[in-house]
Amino acid sequence: MEEKAGEQTWVVIAPHEMLAIKRDPDELDEIVLDLIKARGPMGLSLLWRDTNCHLWELDASLNRLKRRGLLIESDLR
Repeated sequence: MEEKAGEQTWVVIAPHEMLAIKRDPDELDEIVLDLIKARGPMGLSLLWRDTNCHLWELDASLNRLKRRGLLIESDLR
């Protein structure tokens, strides 16, 4: 019997190797704080480009820093 599109069942066994954690969370937190101290307010895209990490890693770092009271967010407009 011929298989039709959408009839195959796939199983996810692991994340793609490019999605593996690349940076130590504490190291990333320090890098983010250092960048903001040196440059002042920064947009997310600029932080992301300059930290050389996955976006989800940066988001997690920013949330950790906010919970610790080391960072506040505001609208850049």
